[in-house]
Amino acid sequence: MSDPAEVTITGPIDLIAIVPHLLGYEPGSGDVVVIGMRDDTLIMTACTNFRGIRTRQEHDAVVGVVGKPVSHTNIDTAAIVGYGGPEHVGAGIDSLRDFLSTRGIRIVDAMRVFEKRLYPHLPAGGGTTPTGAAAGIPFDTATTTVTAAMVLNGSVTEPNRAALADQFLPVTGAERADMHAATLRARHRLQHLTAGIADPAATIAEAGRAAAAMIYEHHRSGDRPTDDEAAWLIVLLTDTAVRDHVWRQTHGHHGHLTLWTDLTRRAEPDLVAAPATLLAFTAWQMGNGPVAAIALQRALNTDPAYRMARLLQLVLFTGMPPTAVGGRFLTEDPLAAKRPVAG
Repeated sequence: MSDPAEVTITGPIDLIAIVPHLLGYEPGSGDVVVIGMRDDTLIMTACTNFRGIRTRQEHDAVVGVVGKPVSHTNIDTAAIVGYGGPEHVGAGIDSLRDFLSTRGIRIVDAMRVFEKRLYPHLPAGGGTTPTGAAAGIPFDTATTTVTAAMVLNGSVTEPNRAALADQFLPVTGAERADMHAATLRARHRLQHLTAGIADPAATIAEAGRAAAAMIYEHHRSGDRPTDDEAAWLIVLLTDTAVRDHVWRQTHGHHGHLTLWTDLTRRAEPDLVAAPATLLAFTAWQMGNGPVAAIALQRALNTDPAYRMARLLQLVLFTGMPPTAVGGRFLTEDPLAAKRPVAG
């Protein structure tokens, strides 16, 4: 996903064109997407699916799952785009519009997309459908300047959410074997480093700072960390103080998303929770809810009790801002006096 701040949206067709780039995949039938903004700047994107909803209780639960965190973010306007026939997404669009509007968020656009046609979705009694719009307005996003700009910026979209999730699967084959060997070396290195030390906390913290600095230096230079460098940091992330130090240096931009995607994929199964949670935190800071959710699921599938992943999952649901994590959940930084890692 490229930086959407570089793209100007001039109308509903542009909005439809950018949605797959914001999500990282093409929305499917039953999906309803909320694009949240403040002062005309994109803040966040969220997606949920209403297909197969049969009861009012199920419907309200789906609305709450996406509506509550969206309404708690720092946005003042939103656009809603539903995909599929009115029987699949019509009620979902209406409910999300009502949910957000009653919480002070102005809905600047609401529409439904079906078979390459755009249908304005007006609220009951909310106005007259534009001439010709009742039958749907045909469009082609491939010809928009938004699509051209996103492709030029290197944005690639997957055909569906499952394909997006596949981008975060563990490495396999020879690459997995190499990382397994590197991780064994890293574990032995840590044992040797702390052997005979009654309280190794400071030693591990200093090693973590140095490992993180090296990883971020490679990142800035455009170089991929070697297997040994990657494995060393991943092993050190099992220490809470090291993880929290790295957490403070992790920011919401595409480079860090690429870095933590790579480290999450390369991590051994029993070590994936920390890098996957850092990946989720990076995506969350970018407003990329789908990737944050996928990364958190990777972390919790590996370790259902991993505290930071569970806390971040709660934070995402309640809509707390990213800055709240540092003040509430991170340990005292034992490396605060050291030179900070930048990336």
